[in-house]
Amino acid sequence: MMDRAVQRSPTAFPGLSSAGEVFVREILTPLGLTKTNMGRLGRLMLRKGGWNGRQIIDEDYVYRMSHPSFEDANTAYGYLTWLNATGGNADSGAGNGTDNICNPYAAWQRFPHPPSFEPSNSEGGSPFPNHRHDIGAFEAVGLFGQMIFVHRGLDLVIAVREGDGAPQFAWNQIRPALVALDPVYAGDEAAFCDAYRSSSYAPDLVSAWESGSGFGALNDKVDPAANPAPAPPDSGPTGLDVHRNNIGFGQIALGGANFNRAGDGFMDLLFTPTGTLVRPGDSFSVGDITYHLPSASPGVANNIESNGQTIFPEGAVAGATKLGLLGAGNGGSASRTITVNYSDGTFERHAIRMPD
Repeated sequence: MMDRAVQRSPTAFPGLSSAGEVFVREILTPLGLTKTNMGRLGRLMLRKGGWNGRQIIDEDYVYRMSHPSFEDANTAYGYLTWLNATGGNADSGAGNGTDNICNPYAAWQRFPHPPSFEPSNSEGGSPFPNHRHDIGAFEAVGLFGQMIFVHRGLDLVIAVREGDGAPQFAWNQIRPALVALDPVYAGDEAAFCDAYRSSSYAPDLVSAWESGSGFGALNDKVDPAANPAPAPPDSGPTGLDVHRNNIGFGQIALGGANFNRAGDGFMDLLFTPTGTLVRPGDSFSVGDITYHLPSASPGVANNIESNGQTIFPEGAVAGATKLGLLGAGNGGSASRTITVNYSDGTFERHAIRMPD
């Protein structure tokens, strides 16, 4: 109807044929809302309200702007921004909510929080209960395809003016080139997205939010111990042996390997990633991590089929900074999320991917 009104008034709207064209010429252009200026606005949000060393917008406000305001109304909406969310009343992927395939989720780190002060995170919003990095993607979506996307974990802003298509079209288009240059995943887009969307990977995060961001002077109204990180169990059997539940490889002459639970497994001659031939009972190194293959005795389990086990390391080295996992997928590559609990009560979650 508005387009027809413009078309019937050529003298009032010379050279224009749609309401969208009127909007761009009469509103966006006089406002100076170019792609460059839209990008600058996104960068202001990316830098938590700071610009060239000056705090233009309070960081607390930017945090609330980029996190769910009222989860009971919509887990995908902040302060006039759309967030990545699932569950609750989110509109992820279908409407103005972001594409949850390769975007980290926005979630408050503790409850209750302003402005709603709900007692707990009962509405969902993220499939991951704890985020290693607080890097939820958010976007501004305006009339006639004006869009600004902010990815804090990638130090990235995407500005689109007069875009044609779904809000995530631009991100989907540039992502393959970005992942191709990633120092860790180097073109493996599926693995990159697994890690990035779970907020366990933030290769270009410039700075984390300040402790207590979003709460400001309201911190005295909130219990800092609310929604604490899960503490590791107090005790349990140590080492891997007690968890072995599968015969992954065996001697060719004896058979019996059953890695895939269908009678198939690995033989007892294995090649390491560096091409070295090893047998069960041998040790080998990849980089600065040494792995030890268990023996292959007939009928004795020598592999762990993952099923949510909690494993206490045996002989852990004080000050160690790396944890190596040796494994394989079955019938295709396999992705899982592991949780590493530390004795001081802190923890980390990591997305891992095993090849077929």
